[in-house]
Amino acid sequence: MSETFSPPVCPHCGFRVFNRRFPKCESCGQALPESLVMSTAERERIWQKEAAEAPKKPRWNQKRRGRGEAGDGDFGDFGGWGGDGGGDGGGGGE
Repeated sequence: MSETFSPPVCPHCGFRVFNRRFPKCESCGQALPESLVMSTAERERIWQKEAAEAPKKPRWNQKRRGRGEAGDGDFGDFGGWGGDGGGDGGGGGE
């Protein structure tokens, strides 16, 4: 016989609790029971672990490129999508 895991849910609205660090339901805003929320000691251990690991992780957004460089994700101003839009004119004929 296998045990099935049942994720914690808010007793007020039934919303699944995704973040046990936050003391309120992310859906209805009601206070969650202490049994569903991490204790202060548990949160402190996680924060300490994250702080110790932070220097090891790459900072992808640390260096920003200037605007207009190729490949920088700036697609310019597509405002009104003017122009003919390319293609063959959309006539569908010959």
